[in-house]
Amino acid sequence: MTNLNKSLTEFEVQRVLEATKFMSACRQPPTEAMFDGAQWIMERKTKIGYCVIDQQSPTEGNMYKAGVLLLGLAGYEASPEDIY
Repeated sequence: MTNLNKSLTEFEVQRVLEATKFMSACRQPPTEAMFDGAQWIMERKTKIGYCVIDQQSPTEGNMYKAGVLLLGLAGYEASPEDIY
């Protein structure tokens, strides 16, 4: 594992803020129970306070889109079927 620090450009910051805008309502979407996969946890400070969204292996929707964006900005390259 490599420890990497990367500064985001203003454009990248705006992309992250736009991608995580769904968290402003801080509603936990329903998920099905799974026995395998990965826990996706996103945290954000909003106008109403602190928000945490926790989903297990999303494959679509806002959480998935935001996660894939963040992975890409971090330099992680993988095919969609390898992201779970």
